[in-house]
Amino acid sequence: MNSALVPVACGSALALMAGAAASHWVSVRQTAALVHVFRSAPSAPERATLPPEDESIREAKSLLAAAKTSPSAADSPSSPTDARFEQLLFSIEGLVTLNQELRSQLEETNRDLVALQFQVDTHSESFRPLNVVEETPMMMIDDGPGVLPPRQTP
Repeated sequence: MNSALVPVACGSALALMAGAAASHWVSVRQTAALVHVFRSAPSAPERATLPPEDESIREAKSLLAAAKTSPSAADSPSSPTDARFEQLLFSIEGLVTLNQELRSQLEETNRDLVALQFQVDTHSESFRPLNVVEETPMMMIDDGPGVLPPRQTP
């Protein structure tokens, strides 16, 4: 076995672990920054009463309408922002329908679980009750001097 093989293998393993740790650290910091941005965003009182699906669709539609009526949109009828807004609106509507379908499936599953009952047929030939024998604890069985044999007298 070559004497340089072990340090090279250990060094490369250490470099891989350090790279993975650094990558994880960066992704956690980015996620924490996003959470901080979403928590610090002001929320209007009328937004709190609307479901999140309808709010996002309305925002996307209003952004699409604003982009179409803006002067920059008048210069170029098919700007990339219009296509992007339409694509976002389409994907949000698809997510809303998927969310509604999943909620209905969850409601059906919850109804099934509430109605589920466990019954045992005690009159069946295959039913065998468990043997219930009351056992005494180990300390009460042994009334001897203990675990070690009695001490011998000299």
